[in-house]
Amino acid sequence: MSTFDASALDTVGDIDNVSAAAATLSLSNTTFSGELPDFSQMQQGGAPGEGEAPPSGGPDGAGGSSFDVDSFTVLGLDPSQDAVGPLSAVTLTDGRTLASDDAGTNVAVLDSAYATTASVAVGDTLAIAGTDFEIVGLVTAASADAATASNVYIPLDVAQSLMTAPSNFITGPLPG
Repeated sequence: MSTFDASALDTVGDIDNVSAAAATLSLSNTTFSGELPDFSQMQQGGAPGEGEAPPSGGPDGAGGSSFDVDSFTVLGLDPSQDAVGPLSAVTLTDGRTLASDDAGTNVAVLDSAYATTASVAVGDTLAIAGTDFEIVGLVTAASADAATASNVYIPLDVAQSLMTAPSNFITGPLPG
């Protein structure tokens, strides 16, 4: 895995007509919960309905599955760069935005629409890669014709540590 060379950000900032630049790291948090059908009951060879009994078990008793997939986007950004970057194009609707002293802390600012969907508010926690983050603010797009860049915003250094933590990756076969 390679990392972004910070000197490249300086190079971008030195380009004519670029007044400022900020580094970001985009991640996706996806969780799966529930049950899949028991595929071990299926026999090779015959097509369904050719004398084979349908799978049994599973939450519905008929071999079916019952599961939920929750996925949301996470954007790590430098909390000291409030004049440029994704949070410069949003309007604060509750709480506060990220501040310089948030570097290294597990705090998050959420898109208001996502917070409503996830049934969370300022003061609640949200699990990202198995780590709880305190929700400190909610934002919405500054323009009705635009959307926010992400569902969740966290300090860049924290996003980098989540990305590089070996426990956040599947290391074995999936069940089933």
